[in-house]
Amino acid sequence: MVITSSIRKVWSRLERKKKDGSTVILRFQELPPERTKEAMDLIIKYILRDEVIHRAIGIYKNAEATLEYRTVMNKMFELNPPHITICCVDDGSELGGELAGISKIAFKDESGSCADFFKLFKINTKEMEKFVKAVLVLENPKDLKEKYPRHTFGKGIAVHPDYRGMGIATEFIRIRNLICKEHNVPMSTSLMTAIGSQRAAEANGWKLFEIVYPKDISVKTGIEFEEGTPPFKRMYNVHDK
Repeated sequence: MVITSSIRKVWSRLERKKKDGSTVILRFQELPPERTKEAMDLIIKYILRDEVIHRAIGIYKNAEATLEYRTVMNKMFELNPPHITICCVDDGSELGGELAGISKIAFKDESGSCADFFKLFKINTKEMEKFVKAVLVLENPKDLKEKYPRHTFGKGIAVHPDYRGMGIATEFIRIRNLICKEHNVPMSTSLMTAIGSQRAAEANGWKLFEIVYPKDISVKTGIEFEEGTPPFKRMYNVHDK
């Protein structure tokens, strides 16, 4: 399924206060191609370090694994570009000011599989071996994919530390609903690994499909999670036509 989108489309603007008390206008828009590398840098820096599963794998601790991850992501961007929304400071320019956050989703129509994609690579680091195992284990369950063969799958939300606590994740998830409606995709889904993203999804009408326990992922992948890691939630939202 090929998805075309209006590049640089602006979804919304929010006025927020920063930690220093100053006011900032945040603009949520489609990723301008000129900012692709910057967006990838933000993903590498904050998703690898802060998202629960990526952090537990420890890719960010190994320069070789980090480079391998970037290579795999670059190929994914090339073959099946994700739909990326950015949040940036609205400085009046077309490209936007400082990058505050990023949201990635993939459009799925079951025309290909993650297993087929990873066959394109010879994975060299133990961290990336665990990452591949995690992706395959955490693909949407068969019954959910069969019911909604056309859907979006959340690929991560990253927010720069200077802009956390401003409701950016909640707005990203609201926009995911709008993207699905715009492209006539009936269902969006994501594995929510952070309590904040789970609450943001609930606030936007998403429902719980299943609870995923870190210990079960550990058994299947060898990933060791921090003690006390809360359960993950696979959540979804069905969109009216």
